[in-house]
Amino acid sequence: MKTKKWVAAAMTVGMVMTGSAGVYAGTQLEAIKAYMNHGIKIEVDGKAYTPKGANGAELAPITYNGSTYLPVRSLADALDVPVNYSASQGKVSIGNGSSSTGSTSGSGSTSTGNTSNSSVKAVSYTAAQIQQMKEARSGFGVPSFTTPYAPTKIGSQDQFVKVAAADGADSVNLLYKHMIVSAAARDNSGGDFGNGGTKVQLANGAAGTYYASTATETASLAFELDGNYFTLRALDGLLTKEQLVAVAGSVSKL
Repeated sequence: MKTKKWVAAAMTVGMVMTGSAGVYAGTQLEAIKAYMNHGIKIEVDGKAYTPKGANGAELAPITYNGSTYLPVRSLADALDVPVNYSASQGKVSIGNGSSSTGSTSGSGSTSTGNTSNSSVKAVSYTAAQIQQMKEARSGFGVPSFTTPYAPTKIGSQDQFVKVAAADGADSVNLLYKHMIVSAAARDNSGGDFGNGGTKVQLANGAAGTYYASTATETASLAFELDGNYFTLRALDGLLTKEQLVAVAGSVSKL
């Protein structure tokens, strides 16, 4: 972990804070001529890694004046090191114990309090994981269901774990540290899917229903998108309603 913190701290020298440029005061900006360097390959823990922004777009290293600059938030996420940006203080904080009051997520949205509990980060999946999703979806007898859908954003403190086998004949599960995303090919609720709860409009255009935590159940969110019946279930109290809504709104076809 000490090595990870050192690497993440070194990255701040050449950071690219995705989506944050607009919050800097104009007097602090200096125009430069730099180059997107698509010839540099990145490895994390011996495995090829492609940095991506909050919108899922690939990010290339930048070369300027003989130095190479890497996207600090994306690399910090890959190294599992917390990173926060405070617009009011003009400060990037990396590592545990980082101050996050009035900080912003990679998308540039502001929040107050503990950012690790209120923001989201981009998540990507390997070709092998996407293939596992396709295979898990192929046994439902619905050709279109073999197309994998998954969140492209997760809670800033969350992490993708694995693709689970089909849950009986009902759904395919994507497991994360703090939530489960279940996808079914049809409405098996007897018409009750999405009833009750609080209605929310999601960024992907779907209409969702949020169900708050109770004494016996954790928070969840249900919605239908392109013939997929999704249910996001929190596994503990770490994911806020705002995070679940943002994650649900990022679910899209891979």
